[in-house]
Amino acid sequence: MKKRKKQGSSTGVGGPADQTGWRRKLQASRVKFDDVQKRSYIEEFQKTGLKAHSAAKAGVCMSCIISHRKNDPEFAAMEARAYDIYRDSLAAEVDRRAREGWDEPVYQKGIRVIEPVLNEDGSQTVNDAGQPIFRYASVRRFSDRLMEIHIKRHDPAYRDRSMVDVNKTEAPPDHDFSRLSPEKREVLRAMLEEAAAEVQPKAPEQLH
Repeated sequence: MKKRKKQGSSTGVGGPADQTGWRRKLQASRVKFDDVQKRSYIEEFQKTGLKAHSAAKAGVCMSCIISHRKNDPEFAAMEARAYDIYRDSLAAEVDRRAREGWDEPVYQKGIRVIEPVLNEDGSQTVNDAGQPIFRYASVRRFSDRLMEIHIKRHDPAYRDRSMVDVNKTEAPPDHDFSRLSPEKREVLRAMLEEAAAEVQPKAPEQLH
């Protein structure tokens, strides 16, 4: 009596071929992703905005994140809020650098420059032992480009007329931006603003 051959996949391995990736999706849905790991992922994603990095920090793969995002509305809402917080932190940093500037280290022949700490009257400060106090030298820098981008984001009057509003659902037939995710629309908006600034590099007169 002949034994019936076990039907296998096209690769010769037992079991049906996984044409749709359902095995991988099922495995991802069964990966342990408890509240502690979810909190770890959300906190890291809120700080970095990097999904794959945050998933690795939480000890899970991106397939697990995607599966829980689709099947767990509460987790999806937490992830969306975390991304909003991350975007706000970026906007706050842009505003700070544009208005308050940042300290850029000063180097001379590859060596960090050290300068004396002075009092308000210009005299050198000393410690309790009467020794002069020094610090690393730095120069305050400001970015007109960051200020331009920031003000264009908040005030439509400063935007170029040729700039496309990717938030609008009304668009030419071949440019339906409403189908893009909010993340991709944000990236596209930044790219369009940068391209428009390259074409018209001069900032509005109101900025001077």
